[in-house]
Amino acid sequence: MLQEQGPCLPAEALLCHDPKKSMIYKWIVYFCSPMTDIKVNVQNSDNTVTTHEAPTDMGLSLMEFLKGCDYDILATCGGMALCATCHVSVIQGFEHLPEITDDEYAMLDTLPNITDTSRLACQLKLNPDMDNITVKIMGDGN
Repeated sequence: MLQEQGPCLPAEALLCHDPKKSMIYKWIVYFCSPMTDIKVNVQNSDNTVTTHEAPTDMGLSLMEFLKGCDYDILATCGGMALCATCHVSVIQGFEHLPEITDDEYAMLDTLPNITDTSRLACQLKLNPDMDNITVKIMGDGN
C-alpha cells in the first residue's frame, strides 16, 4: 500500500504497471496542467451582458457556477436533468458545446419556450472550449 509522506511521494509510486494509475502521474497532471479560466457571459433580462471569470479545473457545471455567482437558479433536481430550472438559451458559443443527451433533450422538449440553442446548465461541464460563451437564463419550472 502506497502512502503519501508530506509533499514527496514514495519511489514505489513510479513502479505502477499503468502509469495513469500511479500517484506521481496523478500529481503531475493535477499540479502541472494549465489552470484555464474562461469568460462566461450572461445576458440579463434588460439585454445587458455581465461577464464572469470561471475556472475550468474544478469540474463545475455551468449551473453550479451560475448559482455561485448568485443567479436565481433553483436547481431543484440537484443537477440530474429532471427539472429544467437551469434552462439556458445559448446566445453565443453553442457550436462548442458537447452533444445533447437523450435525457437532456427529453426534459427540454417539455418546455414551452425551448429554442434551437436551449440547454440545461447542469449538463454542461465548464471547459476551455466554452470560453466566451454567452447564455440567457430561462429558468423554467420555478
